[in-house]
Amino acid sequence: MGLRWALLSCCLFSLGTSKYWAPYSQFRCPPERFHTDAAMIPLGDSRDPFLPALVSKPPGESPQAQLAIVVVHGAPREVEAYFHSVLHHVRTQQEEAPQEWKTVVIAPGFADKPCTSEQWLNATNQKRTNQTAAIFGSIEEPWWMFGARADRNTTRHGISTFGALDATMQWVPKEYPGVQRIVVFGFSAGGQLLMRWAIMSPEGERGVTSAGLPLRIIVGSASSFAYLSQKRPVQNCTPDRDTGPGHRCNGFRVPHNGSRIAASPCHGDFDSYPFGLSGLDAASASTGVVELGERRDERLLDDVSDYLNQTLPVDDTEDMQSALKARFRSKDVRFLHGRKDVVSCSVGVCFGYCPPMTQGANRLQRGLNFMDYLRDELPGYEPRFALYDTGHWRIGAISSFSFSVWAFEANPAEDMYKAKEGVVVDEGNTTFYHNNTFFPLQTCVYFCETDPNCKSFAYDSYSGYCFLKDKCVSADDPVISPDAFPASRNFKTYYKPCGEQPSVPGPKASEGSGSRGGTHSLKFFSTDGRQQELERAGGVRAVPAGADVPYKLLAAAALAAMAALFSVAAVRRQSWASLLERRSQVQESDRAQLISF
Repeated sequence: MGLRWALLSCCLFSLGTSKYWAPYSQFRCPPERFHTDAAMIPLGDSRDPFLPALVSKPPGESPQAQLAIVVVHGAPREVEAYFHSVLHHVRTQQEEAPQEWKTVVIAPGFADKPCTSEQWLNATNQKRTNQTAAIFGSIEEPWWMFGARADRNTTRHGISTFGALDATMQWVPKEYPGVQRIVVFGFSAGGQLLMRWAIMSPEGERGVTSAGLPLRIIVGSASSFAYLSQKRPVQNCTPDRDTGPGHRCNGFRVPHNGSRIAASPCHGDFDSYPFGLSGLDAASASTGVVELGERRDERLLDDVSDYLNQTLPVDDTEDMQSALKARFRSKDVRFLHGRKDVVSCSVGVCFGYCPPMTQGANRLQRGLNFMDYLRDELPGYEPRFALYDTGHWRIGAISSFSFSVWAFEANPAEDMYKAKEGVVVDEGNTTFYHNNTFFPLQTCVYFCETDPNCKSFAYDSYSGYCFLKDKCVSADDPVISPDAFPASRNFKTYYKPCGEQPSVPGPKASEGSGSRGGTHSLKFFSTDGRQQELERAGGVRAVPAGADVPYKLLAAAALAAMAALFSVAAVRRQSWASLLERRSQVQESDRAQLISF
């Protein structure tokens, strides 16, 4: 035990001595399964560098593929690990008609070492073009996750990581013509790249690629964000401690010196790219320097500015920022945050110097602050995000309930609901309420979808509380005046037109109810784990479909149990047995429903 603590202390010390830990490289050329998985994504003509990739189906030979999942690796550039993690999850999704049959997994790799086409494909005995992989810096350099250009050590004009992702979106429909939609997922450093790509790239505007395919972007556990304006969370939103999954931020101001409310301006650098949008105009980018702790780079701003000049021609900085806001808002972007991803960035596990620390003290806090920031900065915009029940672990994110729904459902239930500002005057009766912890909107949608009596629900975006109602709501229903009921200011009422059936399948989904993407049911790594995740999310579960136990009867049962405490021993034992039997029935119904969803 003493040796273990000594090793742990040494590791923590080594992390704490640096503001950002530089991981060791896990990029391999050739990959282990080169004979089946290796592919090349062209980044220009045959003389230009290529983007190495792993694919689960051979390009040009897989007409059955309907869904493409593109997964972007983390800081160690562990392409193979990410590829196999997502592919394993795809293979576990469906027993009767495997998702693997209609899904292609693609994992591009941003190489940090020389790798020729012959090496990557291990094709020395075949005639190949003499191409070299695009190299995006050494493993110690984090610039690739912010859009830096490749092959900086040559005189050639390298493509940026943003451009490489754009090229991947254009390559997919050419090599897999049956693909009907694309999902792009990045975790950790890959999430940081995707978050900024979602702002900068024209791919995904209005929810589609340049080729017209629906595109969904899933940002997993990014440790920092590019804010769309100069506002940042106020000081009481960024304490250096674990503030939990219910953390909310109620104020955003422009940082300035001497304020007890606003954040520090970090010597004027708080909004410099990559943590804001300042410095990306052509005039500033040509002379700007980016500092990440002890690291300095004189070319990143110019790299990203050049990319924007090609994809977003505007006249000045103000026009550029407005256009980027509109571009981001039009996209289908979703966020995954680890419920236990709360290690302080000040010990070196993520960027721990001034500009990113104005966003929060740990990854979960930064992510939740950014969700509230988007609500504040983009009026009427409701960010789509969910929490998975682990720390900073890609498997936890990939195997989560939300990733499965977002990846495999073309039209998740949460997208089917309409919203009204405020609380309607006639809400009907409450079928169940969830008000003991913060619930993301998607979780409340799930509660309503799995309650056969729920027709609408009121959701408090500040507290995360949701109240399920049996009333069919319409767009014409009057709402309570916030002046008469101030607490309703944070509420929205979510509803679907009357007559629509719940889109979440019940226990017999595998017999034909299925989802919109086809008749299938989602299978998780651990069904019990998903049930425990919902219980840990708040401990209150919606009445499961098929369990004919109305709320009032549950309350009556609780009162009966209390009365039984004062009865004779035999009656008390009988009452407890009845309650335990009912609890067992509810748990079994929950388990069956989770297996089928």
